[in-house]
Amino acid sequence: MVGFEFETGWFVDFQPTGAFDDNGDIVAPAPFAKKDVVRHTNNDGFRVEADEAEQGRSELEFVTRPPVAESQAGRQVLFQVMTAMATMTTALLGRAGGGQFSLDQITHDDEDANTLVTPRDAAMLAGPQATTALMLEHIPGMINPGAPAAPLDAAPHAHAAAAGAAAFRGLATLIR
Repeated sequence: MVGFEFETGWFVDFQPTGAFDDNGDIVAPAPFAKKDVVRHTNNDGFRVEADEAEQGRSELEFVTRPPVAESQAGRQVLFQVMTAMATMTTALLGRAGGGQFSLDQITHDDEDANTLVTPRDAAMLAGPQATTALMLEHIPGMINPGAPAAPLDAAPHAHAAAAGAAAFRGLATLIR
């Protein structure tokens, strides 16, 4: 399984509806917390979340959810997810030069009216990250292709001599 995250660099804040301070002034928008879901609607295989940004702010991040299988079928799913993500990104980029706006102006969903997006550049240069779900017992095979998988309940170093790779038994072996 593999998943991807794309940090956009664009700020995102939450503006409560009808929130006023003691002086009757509208409460200033606040940053989202890291990993807060910014857009709650399922976006065809990805979520829009908040990530930490400089100046105590939060930024938009696109995250594939759920991760996709590393297979031909997974590749097709990933292509569909990335196409849907690109469609939303294109809509956001259409607002790049106009200052802060509410996300509902892009999504046409009233649930997004309190989410404020602040573009920071005209290109939305994403910072991509990849995450993989690699079973721990397959690590020796990653180090030495062709080595048999070491079962997690194997004795320490059980496969080392036969496979020519360091034996593996869970996280404890990794940190020794």
